[in-house]
Amino acid sequence: MGSGFKCFCDKCGYSFDAMFGIGMMGFMVREKETKKMRAGKYGEQGKRFFMEHPDGSVTTNYVVVKCTSCGEFHNVYDFDLQIPEPKMEKSKQNLKEALDRGDPEACKLPKEHVERILNRTYYVTKEKYEHKCKKCGGKAEIVENFENLVQAGKIDCPRCENRLSTSDYILWD
Repeated sequence: MGSGFKCFCDKCGYSFDAMFGIGMMGFMVREKETKKMRAGKYGEQGKRFFMEHPDGSVTTNYVVVKCTSCGEFHNVYDFDLQIPEPKMEKSKQNLKEALDRGDPEACKLPKEHVERILNRTYYVTKEKYEHKCKKCGGKAEIVENFENLVQAGKIDCPRCENRLSTSDYILWD
């Protein structure tokens, strides 16, 4: 499930759209953004990660980040750079080898369950993506709990320091 709303300043007119989550199309977004990161769209960190871990992947989730230099807010995908879980990959390899040998004690599960296990990759986070400001290129950090803080009137406008307001709340799948 994803959600979002417009953030705006009544005083100076600053505004941006804030989206959270990813919705039910997350698996498609994950594939698309993984391809983009492999191709270098998200900078050197992503390119390096996939050079070192060609079997890696990313998780995607909308978040709000704030630049530590200019204070600007941006709505971006947060990425966890992930690799196949080593212990699970080793267990899958051991199971496959035992089945290839014809070991009757290798697994008591039905064949279709075993195939699902062997064909699925379980990922663990290797590193977090380091966000950059779209405006000045500075370091941008995730604003934890932004959705609740801004709705409670606890987030200041980066331009005039007035409190930001919200409108046009949406939910999507």
